[in-house]
Amino acid sequence: MDFSADTAFRLAGILIGALALQFGRRAFINRIFSRLGREDQGRVIALREITHSGLRWAIWLAAVLVALATLGVDVGALIALFGVAGLAISFGAQSFIKDLISYVVFVFADNFRIGEEVLMDGRRGRIVKFEVGSVVLECDAEGESSHLAYVPYGSIATVENFSRSREEA
Repeated sequence: MDFSADTAFRLAGILIGALALQFGRRAFINRIFSRLGREDQGRVIALREITHSGLRWAIWLAAVLVALATLGVDVGALIALFGVAGLAISFGAQSFIKDLISYVVFVFADNFRIGEEVLMDGRRGRIVKFEVGSVVLECDAEGESSHLAYVPYGSIATVENFSRSREEA
């Protein structure tokens, strides 16, 4: 490995470029998500945080790979290794990925909001909050105190929303 002043300047440029992209990422995503769903901030905030995190990791991973290539490391093998590892992880996390994709679809479809009474996955209750993997319902049982039910997005086949009329749908 030949570490010269030229290499140091290139590494500094990669670091500065990654930091600039991180700053731009934050401003760009905040601008996009500021236009969405003012009436239901909980789900918009959760989706914004997922987007922030994913882009943050992608930018730093790209910066590390470019820095390693600048230092003379063969990154082709690393990229192949990441591809195989990603494939293995995707098989293991299949249900989580299904829930995550379903979450994004439900957020943009706006089928239900916090505070609305719904029937989903055989459970009737009021939506308390949105989590990355599930919807949290507060269910009332006959003669018992209320309890929380966590319904994974991937298992939601149909939703009955008792808080909206036909005109609102």
